[in-house]
Amino acid sequence: MNPNELYQTLSAELKGIEEAKTFKYEVPLESIQGGTVRVAGRDAVMLASNNYLGLANHPKIVEAAHRGLDEWGYGMASVRFLCGTEPIHLELEKRIAGLLGCDATILHSSFFAANEAFFTALLAAAGIARPDDWRERVAVGADRKQSRTARENLKLPEGLEFPAALPEAQQQLVEFHAPGLRALLGYA
Repeated sequence: MNPNELYQTLSAELKGIEEAKTFKYEVPLESIQGGTVRVAGRDAVMLASNNYLGLANHPKIVEAAHRGLDEWGYGMASVRFLCGTEPIHLELEKRIAGLLGCDATILHSSFFAANEAFFTALLAAAGIARPDDWRERVAVGADRKQSRTARENLKLPEGLEFPAALPEAQQQLVEFHAPGLRALLGYA
């Protein structure tokens, strides 16, 4: 493919993403990260931050970050499984395991990675396998016309079926902790 064809293909793909309303626009912040941030001269509520506990700018966290920089440098320059594990990672995992009263823990590079590992293990323990084309299905899931619910996408062991409805107590629990999750799972 010559460069002109490549650029035409990429432009067409980007146009389709924009038309599907799935294009990600970068929003420059004019303030430090927090529950509210400054954007385009106005205060806005930040709902997409990993700072959901509001600790990113807490003085004790900032102080600890400075100590970490002094002792360990800026960081690993990549994820642990590529660049190696520092003793501080192992110490933190050990302390978290002790806090939780379990044998071991593992740190993940992001909340997404932690969720992927958690749900993969949870589903595997229940004998539920992800379909081979699960990544493609996630991509297609951005298009609501082609999307299916998790119940329709998961392969259950033979003889097992998802219940037709969640019991009332489970419905209330799920709605409290993860509003909208029931619909995603196909229990709308």
